[in-house]
Amino acid sequence: MQAKLGFRNNMDSSRFNFRVPFRRKEYEKYITALKNSGAIEIEHVGKNLQLGKQRQRVKDSIQVIHDLEMKAILYTGIFGSIDVRNNGELKKMVQRDLFENVLSYGKQGQGAAMMCPSSDYIEKVVLPQINKTLKFAAYDGIFLDIPWIMYGGCFCENCHDVREENKSEGKNQAEINAINVRQGLERFVGAIKKDHPYLKISVNASAPTIYRHSYHGAEIENLAGLFDQYVSEWNPLRMNQQVSVVTKCIERTIEIVEETETIEGVQKDAEFYHATTCTDPIGKIYPAEKLSKLFYAILNGGALPRLGVAFGNEGLGVIKNAWKNAVERYQK
Repeated sequence: MQAKLGFRNNMDSSRFNFRVPFRRKEYEKYITALKNSGAIEIEHVGKNLQLGKQRQRVKDSIQVIHDLEMKAILYTGIFGSIDVRNNGELKKMVQRDLFENVLSYGKQGQGAAMMCPSSDYIEKVVLPQINKTLKFAAYDGIFLDIPWIMYGGCFCENCHDVREENKSEGKNQAEINAINVRQGLERFVGAIKKDHPYLKISVNASAPTIYRHSYHGAEIENLAGLFDQYVSEWNPLRMNQQVSVVTKCIERTIEIVEETETIEGVQKDAEFYHATTCTDPIGKIYPAEKLSKLFYAILNGGALPRLGVAFGNEGLGVIKNAWKNAVERYQK
């Protein structure tokens, strides 16, 4: 558990989009309100911005976050999802099924394609974008989302050699997917740590003990040892489950990570987060009492919450009360 208790908040572009103008004072006011609600880290999309004004907004936002003694985290989907409809070069890098159909996130086809870890996507696209971003933006960490092969497995030309080599050793497609994902992530982490050893890299580690991806290669056993921080995810409230399932999920994540030797450059004492939504399926925020129990279950498991709060003052008040009560209960 991190020494300082607080939650990480993912700021999606619905409230502040760096591609369009917004007032710095307005941003500062909202980030201050988030801090007062319990946030200690702000995560947002800040790469692949071409215009000087867009980059300046990122710099200004990080300055606001740092002035408030919070940390700024860069969000990215490590293998997608990418619109490749008008890009012939990227089309060569996409994950494909046995029939050469593009594998996509949310079944959106070429508009949200997932990229093969064995392709040049990491070296030619992701790393240049992130390195360019880090030249003008003083991020404290990077979060890698959707680090997986889509269901069914990738059979594109990029991972042909990986498939054939491991098939000859008797490995099944799920195991081959895991190797493909692991090798891609190792290349990314190694490159980032070489040039930016101070950056903490976190990853979406799914939901151990609750939900297992049978083909994705994103199981915690496959990710362990690669990252400084691991983010499990599950909202038991939406499934009418006891919040204690989250505690077990986190404990299993920690158990596997602590049993695994880390690669060079990654901190040995990993940190843990658990991602959850704070709203029901129709977008209504849960009562403070329910959220407090969920936040406590996360703390009790040994992690900090990763939320996606974009509420107004009333909603922030609910989060603040829920977090305050959870911390007080945890510290008793």
